[in-house]
Amino acid sequence: MKGIKFGRKRSVDRGSVLALHQKDTGATEIARQLSIARSTVYKILEEWKAGRWCSCR
Repeated sequence: MKGIKFGRKRSVDRGSVLALHQKDTGATEIARQLSIARSTVYKILEEWKAGRWCSCR
């Protein structure tokens, strides 16, 4: 079904995670500042590094 997005809307601003990472902020501090799990930070950064970055959702 073209044009329909399935699943839950993202609750984490991926741009914020990347911006903090580029300022040499550690994963633990990023997680603390954004009130998310550290594993979520690692997952987002891994997707970005692997080129699977999609801002479509």
